[in-house]
Amino acid sequence: MRILFLIHRYLGIGIGILMACWCLSGIVMMYAPYPYLSQENRIAGLAPIEWQRVRASAGGELLANDVLVDRFELEMFAGSPLLRLTLTDGRAYAIDLAANSPTQEIGSKQAIAAATSYALGHGLVSTGAIEAERIQFDQWTVGGFRGDRPLYRIELQDSAGSEVYVSSHTGKIVQATTRTRRFLGWIGAVPHWLYPSMLRQNAALWTQVVVYTSLLGIFLTAIGLFIGIRQLRWRDKTAAPRSPYRGVMLWHHVPGLIFGILTLTWVTSGMLSMNPWGLMEGGDVMADRHRLMGASPSFREIKQLIEAMRVRALPAIQSIESAPLDGGLFVVATFGDGARARFDAGAMARPITTDEIKGAAKRIGGATSTWEIIREPDLYHYSLLEQRAILPAVRIISPSANYYYLDALSGKLINEADAGSKAYRWWHSGLHRLDFSPLSRTQTFRNLVMLPLLFGAALVAGTGAFIGLRRIWPKALRR
Repeated sequence: MRILFLIHRYLGIGIGILMACWCLSGIVMMYAPYPYLSQENRIAGLAPIEWQRVRASAGGELLANDVLVDRFELEMFAGSPLLRLTLTDGRAYAIDLAANSPTQEIGSKQAIAAATSYALGHGLVSTGAIEAERIQFDQWTVGGFRGDRPLYRIELQDSAGSEVYVSSHTGKIVQATTRTRRFLGWIGAVPHWLYPSMLRQNAALWTQVVVYTSLLGIFLTAIGLFIGIRQLRWRDKTAAPRSPYRGVMLWHHVPGLIFGILTLTWVTSGMLSMNPWGLMEGGDVMADRHRLMGASPSFREIKQLIEAMRVRALPAIQSIESAPLDGGLFVVATFGDGARARFDAGAMARPITTDEIKGAAKRIGGATSTWEIIREPDLYHYSLLEQRAILPAVRIISPSANYYYLDALSGKLINEADAGSKAYRWWHSGLHRLDFSPLSRTQTFRNLVMLPLLFGAALVAGTGAFIGLRRIWPKALRR
């Protein structure tokens, strides 16, 4: 028992401080998650496509007509219509359809023009000169964006201190932050995820650090629960047990018994968020997406579609994104008011049909799968803070109980829940955020339930660290 006491006391100094930081930063993250640029906000900052500037050839001299395209999108960039393509072999191209030339590298002036358009689209007013800094990564772009680096970081010089990040390869705006969101990120997501850029840029090392510090936290909490229960004292069999401690020790012992199980749950589910040792490995989402798509369209077909859209010249379209289904070429257009519409290869409006949904359900879920259109979130498809779930959606349930969610407008795969992702949903999302029902995602639940629980867990970890430190520096900490 003495060895357990010593381990708990001195392990609690370093890990206890870290766990207290996890709890307090978790409070910040409930209200201000890591900066994230949604597709809706990105498109809202774009200028409408100027169809009169699209050349009829649509890049015909740049790629062979028979090359197959995995996905593409058409948007305005720096005053010109830009076609971004990713071929089935992974190669990516950006083609200026006004100049009919490939855009090999985005320059700083073009990046500034894209950022200025974003600012205008969001009503941001610059008060000074806008400059672009070329970077590989920083604190807010350290994860992901592999195909977009290097990036241009552009300070918009507005009252909110907005910064926009533009890909040097595609010209797409990939991230946007404000002064407030960066500050909240520093005291929220960065300590909570152990996310300083110098550590996070080494993904393998970062994963190991998070997993093994979490394991130490599990060990520390489990020992503490064992010691805390063992130290309880009973006057007789009918009276309630009492703590033998006073002062700070009492404030560590009693809250530890109250919040200990919850703290153990949180640190364990936090570790599981890293999917250690492949415990909750999911399926192949890309393979599922390609089963829905069917045959990939050729560059010739894409040129013909763009020409048809140019002839129709529908106003206020800010983005066109490919949405092939069962070998047919379709696109989804997003308008300035946020409305979306599906068009076929002839640029005619083509809402998805019941037969198309049935075919998609059969291809992805099997012949005996069932499907329905849902308009409200369910257990596996729901919004979380700034990440909005697309609704209505087609929910397909396979005979093996896998759930697939398709955009009810386009038929694109937007979410899925197989055995691995279901386990992640309950063992991480459920236990870490106590997310077991829609009520758990409300502001009221966060304020009245999660906030007191996180403060209680932080109290346990903080007092434990203080007690250990007091043994090392008794005179300094007893004053």
